[in-house]
Amino acid sequence: MNFIDGIKVLPKSTRVFVVRAGHNAKYREFFEKGSKVFLEVPDVVPVTSFIENRDFDHIRQMLQRSMDIIRTKEPKELNDYNGDKTLVAPLFGSFIALYAKAQKGDLVLVPNIGYQTPFLIGEIVSDFSDEDVLVLDKYSKYKIPYRKVRWLSTDMNKKKATTELSEKLKNRKAVIEITEPSIKKEIFGYAYKQYVYDDSSKAFLSGEKYDGKNIQGIIDALQALQLLMNQLKIQGDVEIKVNFNSPGSINIVGKGAKAIILAGIVSSCLAGTTYADTKQDLQESEIIQKCQDAPILDSLDEETYKEVCDKARNAEKEIQLEVP
Repeated sequence: MNFIDGIKVLPKSTRVFVVRAGHNAKYREFFEKGSKVFLEVPDVVPVTSFIENRDFDHIRQMLQRSMDIIRTKEPKELNDYNGDKTLVAPLFGSFIALYAKAQKGDLVLVPNIGYQTPFLIGEIVSDFSDEDVLVLDKYSKYKIPYRKVRWLSTDMNKKKATTELSEKLKNRKAVIEITEPSIKKEIFGYAYKQYVYDDSSKAFLSGEKYDGKNIQGIIDALQALQLLMNQLKIQGDVEIKVNFNSPGSINIVGKGAKAIILAGIVSSCLAGTTYADTKQDLQESEIIQKCQDAPILDSLDEETYKEVCDKARNAEKEIQLEVP
């Protein structure tokens, strides 16, 4: 089943960080075009062995030296720095967060200046290596470590974010970690059209031809979903939100893998998959089995499946309903 194959499965350990692109977001364009994020810490390389051995005093010394370079002071020998914990505390915390705590698969958000400017959402694509370094013109003699990123969204407007997320994006620290589950799920929803994370899932249906007038297409899609929720007895475990702007869309959020099940059935209908194959594919799906939601599909009968498919196909004709 192609739809299931495209689901993003996020481990419970997935972390989310906000990384500032320097003072007044001066490196934001560099971040976006270069598919990377970094702290302005010239000459703090190589550093992986000190991270692995938890030699934090050595890292603090390197950061002290880097601060002198940034201030255009002539840097001293490394051992001449005392690794003052108070002096480098904010920078040290940000450095450890980005280069030690952040792992492959974690997400990073890069805010811009201004309320209406878009922020970046990206996924870290590799473990940190001492070979991941760059040179900025400003510090031409020194290397700066960076993290490789795949951008998932480059045009997410701050106005769409909740107040809680907006406050996180305003934080003035170079790097912070977002730990609140509700905010993390909000971010996952912006980053991925379909995902499963911990005890929840999210799915997305689009209607590219919806123009605000052909409302029947949205109604048919919603009726298809309602038929399924009634039949599977999951009404209380699913929340559906409709975007009535043009083009239209429907977001489904559910406990476990229930949002994925609903979208998967609609996807099968639109693909012309038989009732038997749809039920078997979903029940045998590793994602759905891990969420222990496969048994709810026992109550899906062929008559209901056909009704759902009729509604879904009508919506496809009206608004080009599809499951991306």
